[in-house]
Amino acid sequence: MPRHMTVKAIILVLFGILIVHTVSAEIRVYIDEPSYTLSYFEPVTLAVNVEGLTAQEALRGFKIHLDFDETYLEIADISAFQEGTFLSSVGSTQWYALEADQGYIITCSIMGYTPGAVGSGTLFTVDLKAKDQSTGTAGTDVTLSEIILRDPLNQNLLFSSADCNIVINPGVMIYVEPAQEHIYHYDQVTLAVNIEGSQDVSLRGYQIHLDFDDTYLEIAGISAFQEGPFLSSVGSTQWYVLEADEGYIISCAIMGYTPGAFGSGTLFYVTLQAKDQSTGPQGTDVTLSDIVLRDPLNHTVDYISRDGNIVIEPPPYIYTGLKVFLQGPYVTGGSMTYILSDNGYLPLTSPYDANLTLDAFPDVSPRHIVDWITVQLRPSLTGAEEQPQNCFLLDDGTVVDLTGNPALAFDYNGSLEYYLIVRHRNHLEVMSATPIAFTPYPQNYSPADLTQLDSIFGGNVHGVSEVEAGVLALSSGDADQNGVIASPDANFWYTQTGLLFGYFTSDFDLNGVVNTIDLNGFWRTTTGKISQIP
Repeated sequence: MPRHMTVKAIILVLFGILIVHTVSAEIRVYIDEPSYTLSYFEPVTLAVNVEGLTAQEALRGFKIHLDFDETYLEIADISAFQEGTFLSSVGSTQWYALEADQGYIITCSIMGYTPGAVGSGTLFTVDLKAKDQSTGTAGTDVTLSEIILRDPLNQNLLFSSADCNIVINPGVMIYVEPAQEHIYHYDQVTLAVNIEGSQDVSLRGYQIHLDFDDTYLEIAGISAFQEGPFLSSVGSTQWYVLEADEGYIISCAIMGYTPGAFGSGTLFYVTLQAKDQSTGPQGTDVTLSDIVLRDPLNHTVDYISRDGNIVIEPPPYIYTGLKVFLQGPYVTGGSMTYILSDNGYLPLTSPYDANLTLDAFPDVSPRHIVDWITVQLRPSLTGAEEQPQNCFLLDDGTVVDLTGNPALAFDYNGSLEYYLIVRHRNHLEVMSATPIAFTPYPQNYSPADLTQLDSIFGGNVHGVSEVEAGVLALSSGDADQNGVIASPDANFWYTQTGLLFGYFTSDFDLNGVVNTIDLNGFWRTTTGKISQIP
């Protein structure tokens, strides 16, 4: 064969190879739709597809880097990526998605020997959600890069790819605010159902069905719903709420001729109360459904909606406040003397717990510490006492914890109501007449005032003394703390009389001195009184 013919043949073969590869490059990796238009917070599921695979160029596996601008888009987590059916329909696959290289790497391959997948199908899907940022008309791209396609012989396949563009507009959105709220058992929360993005569309009226799981939440009644100002700020409205369809229907419309309401605002409020059931971290949803929006010409208005979620947790602590008086140091005008702390007689070790010793007393200024005191809880009238707490009694009757905080914290054990029991080392012990309501929030506690008439279990005579008109105080003189003021208490006094400048059991007026005033002024006037704690 002539040499020039050999060269020509080689050229023709090479040209043929180029033609084959050009033809084979018809494989395409793309996002199913080239563009989307979303409103704020609207979700979208993108499918990353492949097409053009033949028996000669089958697919065994792929690796794709997917990226998007987190200014505009977000995913919940890696579970937003789901394997498609294209490879798994051929055989068992190894699939994973991970966050890497300022985006996400998705890879999948058929395990073992395989002829590969041919034709067209979905490699994987991803759930994206728009944020509350407008992209403008240019939109924001979801890009596919660093793509590797392998055939059954582990050779690279040639391909082309196409990205996706997403335009995010404000749109009209009906949503619950806040989107998620964490509350404790029996706590209340007020949710606002808002509208936004109606700059280009006016609203004349709406109807919304609101629902929640009554295993976890409840309302006081229809009055729990309150009209918002969005429509009423434009004109007189017709507003109503009714219980229906296992939930509540809320409706409102501007009366008479109106250009409608524009912009953003609150359609209505609803106050919900948690029950004593914890939801777990997933919470429970407050849902909006069957929404109808009408413009001034009674045309429907397109919208998207977002529900609310409430996480109900058992509180770690519950709180109450407390006010009591002691008869011994009481002076007129609702105050007590504080000679023990003023003169340095008050010990840093608790008289109720020898293992409890403080480094220093708390700063309670401008108040003063009168003495140590203990507080206990009782879940029922005759139930077992629990959670004893060493506290300090201040000169105005306020009880504070060892740090000086008047919000007394107790462990939450399933109830928010307890009887309070108060004990002092030489006064009669008392219990509240009724259970006291606690709160999971230290800033919202309501003090139990045991200085008022009828606030003590057993009435206004036994266990307490009326130190001035309408003011009760724990009766002084119970030196042995057996709940009865009797002769043994006087015997204590006889063993200690004459003691000066100290912290003494028979010092019934808490002035640091045991003398006849303690016996005649207190023990003799209170002898025969008994504690009425059942």
